[in-house]
Amino acid sequence: MAEYGYELRDFELDYRRALHQHDSDHFVRRFGVTSHEHCEAALGSATCGHYAGAACYGALDGLERLYVVWTSGQKPDCSRMRCLGDRGA
Repeated sequence: MAEYGYELRDFELDYRRALHQHDSDHFVRRFGVTSHEHCEAALGSATCGHYAGAACYGALDGLERLYVVWTSGQKPDCSRMRCLGDRGA
């Protein structure tokens, strides 16, 4: 896969978690990675625009990662992720 995007918005618990790979050339030049994540522990309030992320290996992998976050019943801890920059992007 050259590009992908998987996203979960949990309005009840007020968070967003997303896995993305897009514009690989730009991300490699700017951040040194091709895959990144988004994490908002308060929906709509990003403290970091892009976090380092492990590449997804297909739709089932992306779905499973977000399913585990969603079914845990807890917000993800964004502070444990490595911020790449671009605050609020």
